[in-house]
Amino acid sequence: MEKILLAVMLFIAVPVLTYGQSEQHLIAAEKLLKVSKYELSFNSVLDVMVANLVKNVKTNELNARQKVTMKEFQEKIIIFIKNTILSKEALHEMAKLYASVFTEEEINELIVFYQSPIGQKTIDKMPVLFQSSMGLARSTILARQDDLQKIIDEYSERLIKETEPKKKTLK
Repeated sequence: MEKILLAVMLFIAVPVLTYGQSEQHLIAAEKLLKVSKYELSFNSVLDVMVANLVKNVKTNELNARQKVTMKEFQEKIIIFIKNTILSKEALHEMAKLYASVFTEEEINELIVFYQSPIGQKTIDKMPVLFQSSMGLARSTILARQDDLQKIIDEYSERLIKETEPKKKTLK
């Protein structure tokens, strides 16, 4: 769950530059979000993230009441995140972000693309590709888990050493 919360915090903390964006530019960006089915894509990504997180929880070590509580917790967190990230205000900020990255002309070109058959196929297939790529990344990392653990251990030791007070030497 920490990974999801960190991702959400980073997502929210992204600075949004809105210099010189006309109202028309922002309207086009909001249309792009609708045409590209941003909300649906976000929901799919969040579902995959939560499913991957659940795989990491050792549910076999939980009793029946804890499993029910864990399920309720997951549902509450998902609702909270969706209601926060997909709020009208957050979607408007997302439109500002798109408008800060793409010109109005580029946004209009993206709208045309996403309205085309290949654009619609891209929208429909992206959640499947994301889920598959997450599974692939997970299995690839798990295959090298020992190497990853060595890196974690090395830097954990360094961080611990760097936080210990330095010993004063007498001359």
